[in-house]
Amino acid sequence: NCDCAAGTCAKENGKCGANCD
Repeated sequence: NCDCAAGTCAKENGKCGANCD
């Protein structure tokens, strides 16, 4: 799992998508 702020990354199946830095 990743801990991304809402709207800053695309969540894909509970993981961070490419937009998560």
